[in-house]
Order: sequence, then C-alpha cells, then structure tokens
Amino acid sequence: MEAASIVLSPALQVIFDRLASPALEALADIWGVEDNRDSLQDSLKRVQAILQAAEDQQLTNKYVMFWLSNLKNAASDAEDLLDKYVSLFQSSKTIRFAEFLTKPFYPKAEKIKKTIHRLEKTINEGLSTFNFREPSIGDRRSIQRETDSCVDDSKIYGRDDEKEKLVKLLLSLETSQDGYATCIPIIGIGGIGKTTLTRLAYNDERVVQHFDSRIWIFVSEDFNVKKIMKAAIECATEDECKLSEIELLQSRLSKLLQKKRCLIVLDDVWTEDQDDWDKLRALFRGGLDGCKIIVTTRSQKIPFMMDFPNSPFYLNGLEDDDCWSLFKDRAFRCGEEEKYPNLTRIGKEIIKKVGGVPLAAKSLGSSMRLKREEKQWLFMRDCELWESCESQHKVFPTLMLSLPLFVQIISRENIRF
Repeated sequence: MEAASIVLSPALQVIFDRLASPALEALADIWGVEDNRDSLQDSLKRVQAILQAAEDQQLTNKYVMFWLSNLKNAASDAEDLLDKYVSLFQSSKTIRFAEFLTKPFYPKAEKIKKTIHRLEKTINEGLSTFNFREPSIGDRRSIQRETDSCVDDSKIYGRDDEKEKLVKLLLSLETSQDGYATCIPIIGIGGIGKTTLTRLAYNDERVVQHFDSRIWIFVSEDFNVKKIMKAAIECATEDECKLSEIELLQSRLSKLLQKKRCLIVLDDVWTEDQDDWDKLRALFRGGLDGCKIIVTTRSQKIPFMMDFPNSPFYLNGLEDDDCWSLFKDRAFRCGEEEKYPNLTRIGKEIIKKVGGVPLAAKSLGSSMRLKREEKQWLFMRDCELWESCESQHKVFPTLMLSLPLFVQIISRENIRF
C-alpha cells in the first residue's frame, strides 16, 4: 500500500501566524522567550519557501519522508502548546493577568522554549541535509494541478444533468466551417468542477464508442504549441514522441487525425493570446464531421477568440446537498457522522458558505477529518473571512484559484491541518 503523503504547509502557516499574534508577543515578552520566537519565525520563513519541493519528493526519498514526519510531530506539539497558552492568556481577566508573572508559570515558559527549540532544530536539520529548490510559480501550479482523464464517478455528486448535456453536444455530428473541429469551451472559476465534468463525459461509454480517437492534454499556464502537439501524438499512439521540429510534429499529428472522428480535450487553458488560438485551431484539422475540442478554462474571453461565442458551457456551483455529500465523505469515516450530530449540523452550516464550489467542500472536509471537538468546527463556521467573502463577492472566486491558501487563511486561528 502506498504511504500517505505528508502535507505541512498549512500547519506551519498556522504556527507562523500564531507566533505573530499580539497575545503570544505579550507572553514572549513576559516569559523572556522573545529571541526564541523571533528565531523560529525566521526558520519558518525559510522552510516554507522549499516545503513544496520537499513534499513532492517524499514518496521517492524515504529520508525526506522521515524528516517530514518528524517535522509534523514537532509542529503538532508546538501548535498544541501555543494554542493552550494563547487561549488561556486571551481568556484571562485583568485581575488574573498577574498570574502569568508568578512562579507557577515559569516552568511553562521553559516548556515553550524547549518546544520551540525542537521545532526550529527539526526545520534546520532538513534545510542543511537536503538540497531543495524552491519551484517557480509556474512549476508549482503545474505540479499541484496536473490532470489526466481518469475518474471515479462513485465519488462525484450533482453533475448528472450537466454530463448529459455535454455528452449530447459531443455526440452531435455538427461541424464547423473550413474543416475545423467544433469547440466546446467549459468555463468556470477554479475548483468548480470543469475537469471533473469533462472526465465524466470523456469516459462515458457512448462517447468512447462514438469517437475513433480520444486525446487528453493538460495545458495550464505554459502554453507551448510544440508541447501540445507532442502530448497529442503520445496520447494517440501511446508511445514516446521523439520529434522536435515543428514541421515534423504537424505532419505526424495530421496523419494521426486524418479521416478520424476525434475528441480532443485541452484542460486548464489560460492563454488569452489570439495568435496562440490561431495556431492551436490549425493543429486539429482534417478529421471527419463531428470532431470535437473541449477546452476547460477560467477565461470568459476564450469563446470569442475561438469564434464560438454562442456555445460556451458555463459551469455553476453545486447544490448544498451535493456539497455536503462531498464534505461528509472527507470529514467522516463511513457512517461515522451519525455519532456526531452536533458536528453534522455545524458542517451543514459551513457548507452553505462555500458557494457551491466542490473543491472547497472537499478540502474543508479533509481539514476536519481528525477534528472532533465542537469548538473547532464552530470556529470554521464563524471565521470572519466568510463575512469578507460574502460581502466582497469577487474575493471568494479569487481565493478558490489557490484553495490550499484559502484553507490556511480561514483556519489560522485554531484549526490544525
């Protein structure tokens, strides 16, 4: 069985934010641990810069996984301790404040010093042992989001109608002028389920039987025509393409698609450059009537660039019940929610705030899987960021473009991931 990946970025961000809180700043001053706090903050800044690279290497390097495991344990202990005393400090009345200066609290200061030192030492051991490179923004996005055509439809909720509509479009023999394939842009904010819907239709038995060739290409921000052609050739032939000249690539792709009814998926397309689209459309010509290209994108400009302004497929959010099913599958083991009726009630109230975004429901559900204290769920429900998202409706879709960041922000007070 493959080991579970360790993801630490959100947990370390929570600790970093806790260290910067006014409450801990006051306690650090009272107990004389300012230097320890400042030093740990510096170490956290350095480790966050390379943590993505470390998390990517853990399944191929057992020593990296061992370090991440130690770092996770040290981070967990540090967060528990910081939460405990910050909460105690924040709940103290003025008359009790002096208690923090009395002798019974001095041993606690030493414990905090040791816990902070252990976490900092663990961080520095990894930084000095491994040569991690901080990935570029483009690399990071591609690593996190690269997609394929595989789908587990038993874990998908609420897309039956959209799937049938898309399948009907794919099975249509409608064709465009000049031999171009018919383009179907699927448009929606990040995390709304564009790729999932496309997978459902792509793997539908009716679609499989209808097309002679199906090709799935992950595009992302790095729009490269050569890369797209090589990916298409390799998908069609199930073999490595060693061609490098663009003329040879075009010739090879043209022969593969000629006199065939093809379905091409271009997933996660970002470019809004008209020249890019002109080059792309020219690649997929010469097939039989009924060839289709599905483009998943967040840009509402792309249908106009593709000369298909009247046929975009705008994807809306899920109903609350479907979002709850996604959340529940991640937050509880099978049937476990029946043991926690209060958490179930709070969870359904959380779901009403995610705007129907499936990725948000799944990610928030995963974050609550090991949380069984009601106060933790209540904090998630009552976080002030929800109010910001609701009052400034443009903020929420933007945050969804980087869901892990959204989860870090919304949970930074006292939810551990």
